[in-house]
Amino acid sequence: MKNKIIYVLLFIWPAMFSVATGQIHEIDRNRYSSEMGRLEASLEPGEKVSIMSVSSLSGKLYIFAGDDDKVVFEYKRLIKCNDESTAREYDDLVEGEMQKTPAELRLFLRAPNPAPWGSTDNSVMIEGELRLPPDCQLEIDAEYYDLVVEGPFTSLQNRATLGKMDISRITRSLIISGGSRDVNLTDITGEISVTLNNADINAQNLVTMDESARIKNEHGHITIEDIIGSFSIRSSYGKIRINGADLNGGGSRIIGSHCPIRVEVTGSDNSGLSISNVYDDVELSILDTIPVRFSLDVEGEGEMHITDLPVKPVIVRSNMLECHTGEGNVAIDIDVEESGNIFIEGTQTDR
Repeated sequence: MKNKIIYVLLFIWPAMFSVATGQIHEIDRNRYSSEMGRLEASLEPGEKVSIMSVSSLSGKLYIFAGDDDKVVFEYKRLIKCNDESTAREYDDLVEGEMQKTPAELRLFLRAPNPAPWGSTDNSVMIEGELRLPPDCQLEIDAEYYDLVVEGPFTSLQNRATLGKMDISRITRSLIISGGSRDVNLTDITGEISVTLNNADINAQNLVTMDESARIKNEHGHITIEDIIGSFSIRSSYGKIRINGADLNGGGSRIIGSHCPIRVEVTGSDNSGLSISNVYDDVELSILDTIPVRFSLDVEGEGEMHITDLPVKPVIVRSNMLECHTGEGNVAIDIDVEESGNIFIEGTQTDR
């Protein structure tokens, strides 16, 4: 009987420890790191990928396009707590998982919610790299993560984020909403919808397609370098700066409140632009070969100045001016309410 009991205990002992997640390394005082985990799958280019994390986890994800059908996710857990035994306890509660369904590939970042580190100074973060086939469609629900996304990917949707985002090479649709951390966009084409609060939006090389880019910000700046197409931009208590706007595909508009606006127009296919602002100035520079019909309005002590453009006045009043250059095919309306001025300057060549 003794031999049988000993045999059973020896059999159970290794099985009990096989569930451990791996070694924990102390990387600094009260900071620990797990070993690197790895998940793999196969996926055809253009398929949908959903990334989901519980709100008790935060971190940083680097998502980039490879050149084959492989999906590889490599990640580690960074743990802040007072001792190694607590770090091991937390590490055992966190895992990554991939599931393939007929509709999409799902990547889950799991932990208890609420977690034992919640409402304390402790935390668990995920840092990971996700390699995907090109032209995937991305849908992300990971509220407290910083994201670096480098395509080409067909679309990216992230409707509730508090993390910083650096996104490049989206070819068809980009939909983002959130706040608190800056968003940087590069080489985005197609449908563009960005809504942010208390952070800055910086964009380069935007090309809209069948509908206007929609960009809205509150208590943050909007800066765009080179945009082709039409757009609807709104901001309050920040700054709007647009350099290199080529107006195409329909009318564009900019709406500001307590928000200095400066726009450079370098081209138009006879598409117009409407700008309205409250309590601040509007500055417009425009290529002098574009045939423009201006309609300008200010209130109170506001002033209007036009330089380096051969304009022909049509209606001149103390607070209103209508004039045009050339045939006046491009309608540009600027309206400043309460207080603020309008400054328009002609430029002779493209940048």
